[in-house]
Order: sequence, then structure tokens, then C-alpha cells
Amino acid sequence: MALPTSAEVSHALLGLQGIFWALNMLVVHHAADDIAHEQARSDGIEKLIVAACCGGPRVHPDGRQGLTAEMARLA
Repeated sequence: MALPTSAEVSHALLGLQGIFWALNMLVVHHAADDIAHEQARSDGIEKLIVAACCGGPRVHPDGRQGLTAEMARLA
């Protein structure tokens, strides 16, 4: 069995680079989704804290008051 030529090795390496690039993009995309989800979650927690500490009971358009309405909105 003959050894692969340099052109075949180069072609194989380019293929592997493409595969690793695609996997990296999947990981980066997934990480970006996780970051966006965590940011939205922390914004919701911040709103709950502000509503509990600073706002007191508030009447919302749906008739609920205070944290109950805020939690229902975030659910």
C-alpha cells in the first residue's frame, strides 16, 4: 500500500479543518443562545426584585397585583 501524496494529505487536512470549523460554529451558536437565555432570565429576576422591594403592590391590566402578575408574565 502506497503512502498518500502530499496533495491527498492536504486535501484531507482541509476537510478536517472544515469539519472542526463547523463543529466550532455549532458550539459558538449554542453558547450564544445560552448567554441570551441567561440574560433574559437575569432581567426577569431583576424585575421581580425591583417589584418586590421598590414598587409595592401594583395593579396590572390583567387585574393581578405585585409579584403574581410579574411571575405570570415571565412564565
